[in-house]
Amino acid sequence: MRTFKLYIILFFLISLGLSQDHASFAGSFLRMGSSARSVAMGGAFTAEIDDGFAAYNNPASMVFLEKRQVGFNHHFLPLDRRFTATNFSMPLPPTASLGLAWISAGVDNIDGRNSAGEHTQYLSTSEDALMISFAQKI
Repeated sequence: MRTFKLYIILFFLISLGLSQDHASFAGSFLRMGSSARSVAMGGAFTAEIDDGFAAYNNPASMVFLEKRQVGFNHHFLPLDRRFTATNFSMPLPPTASLGLAWISAGVDNIDGRNSAGEHTQYLSTSEDALMISFAQKI
């Protein structure tokens, strides 16, 4: 019985060590830039005051908004991938603001095949993130 427990522990340790090579990070699509400006700056966009995508890039900057802001962006990426960012921010008088952002990324036209290598169907996958931001001047 003791060797069985040792094998189980050894199995989990080996699988934990090997899984790091094949896994990725959850929400890795959120590292992509939401606008052409943020992509051009190489992702160094957190401290920038961007009216169109404030709820996603820098929620604290929403307190400087004077009117409602809406931002839409859609990227066509290689290999039938897509990335869409939508943002709505509005000031709440006298010193607060509220923002809503929806980020979506996905892949279409994945060739599905069975074990014999025959085409069965086209597959697709997507990831979404919904963010609600609130900021208050102190």
